[in-house]
Amino acid sequence: MDLNEEDTQMIIGALDSLGVTLADHGHKWTDGEREIYERSLSVLRGERPCEGCGKPSTTSDSEGIPLCDDCAKACDEDESDPSLS
Repeated sequence: MDLNEEDTQMIIGALDSLGVTLADHGHKWTDGEREIYERSLSVLRGERPCEGCGKPSTTSDSEGIPLCDDCAKACDEDESDPSLS
């Protein structure tokens, strides 16, 4: 299903409104709820999720694989550790 920009923005606005309403009523977001929210926004925006953990990607590795900052840092540390080769 393809969404146009107007539909995408409407859905993002609805998600934001629901989140604010829940918070206004004292709801505390769990880590899982926060992750679902963030991943939903990434999908709607056409962003590719991190291949390491599924969070929104912020960069990519030398092969173009999308990664978040945490996974990119972990990959850099692995590459610089000769005991892992």
